[in-house]
Order: sequence, then C-alpha cells, then structure tokens
Amino acid sequence: MRFGAGERLLEAGASASAGSVADSYDNTMAEALNGSSKAELIEHQGPWRDADQVEHAVVQ
Repeated sequence: MRFGAGERLLEAGASASAGSVADSYDNTMAEALNGSSKAELIEHQGPWRDADQVEHAVVQ
C-alpha cells in the first residue's frame, strides 16, 4: 500500500505546514537570506566556466 505525504506525516506524529494557501510571507526571511548569499557568491567568486560549477559552489 502506498501512502501520500499526509498519511506519512500522521503516521510519524507530525503535521504539515499551517500556512495559508498562497501566502508569500511564510518563508520570506529564509528566502531573502538564501538569495543574498547566492547572489554574493556568484558575483564575488567568479568567473564561472559553466552552470554546474556555479551549482556546486552554491551547495557547498
């Protein structure tokens, strides 16, 4: 039997995010921090040979 994400959460005693639908403010601070750090990394540590090199640098 396959379970969906909701069933797995219930089984684990967890609950899904309680944010309202299409609420753009849920993760605003985290997204802003991630975006800033990625932009600074890309701008200050280039030049880059290709997209894979950038992706690898961002994940490190």
